[in-house]
Amino acid sequence: MLKTWFGKLIFCLVILLATAAFLPLAGYDLLIRHLTVVSLNDYPPDFQHLIVTRSAAFATLALFGMNFLRRKRPLSSVAPMLVFCNFTLFFGVLFVVSGEATDWRSWLTLGLIAGLSVLLFRQNEAETRRIFKDDW
Repeated sequence: MLKTWFGKLIFCLVILLATAAFLPLAGYDLLIRHLTVVSLNDYPPDFQHLIVTRSAAFATLALFGMNFLRRKRPLSSVAPMLVFCNFTLFFGVLFVVSGEATDWRSWLTLGLIAGLSVLLFRQNEAETRRIFKDDW
């Protein structure tokens, strides 16, 4: 898939998005628009939820970009939402644990997202069984 110009473009986007998604775990933020790296200390503490959401969105896009390059498609329409919820949980827990001031609302929000993730997982499994019901 990397033989075409479009495949190469998608690969470059995957690298850029994955870097922007995981760089906040090291305390920095990649501003794609300016192609600069900024310390997370420059942001107010209230921006933590925005960084988590942005990292989850970029990681989701990078994962589906890699799946596109590997010619794998999502099995159901619920799969992208499930992946986004899981990445939100991943980055959310890491940021809440690494933060100095965490309150019960952060944990409550992550708990609600975890519940949504379980519901989406069950729906994804049900759709997968329905899609491949007559394959065997």
